[in-house]
Amino acid sequence: MPFAGYKDHAACVKANPDKDDPDAYCAELERKAKEDSALVSPEGELNEYTVVLYGGEDPELITIKAAKYDTQDKEDWIVFYNAANEPVAEFPRWNIQGLYINV
Repeated sequence: MPFAGYKDHAACVKANPDKDDPDAYCAELERKAKEDSALVSPEGELNEYTVVLYGGEDPELITIKAAKYDTQDKEDWIVFYNAANEPVAEFPRWNIQGLYINV
């Protein structure tokens, strides 16, 4: 998934060999890009998100219909909200392997 002007994580790592830890640097850029986008839907519409939770060989996939997600109020959590800005689901960040919007 593109972020911060890079095609994907591998492209970011390749473009930043001068960083102390290019992988960690790009992971942080990617995390910030996802947070900053907040993925807010137009008024009254819901997005469908797929959350991939760590689970060893078989990660758990959860699909959520929500208007947006946010991380500002709870630093270590990702919270999903409906169109009325009420929380509908939340997950600890350390438990999330991936977060995708289904289009």
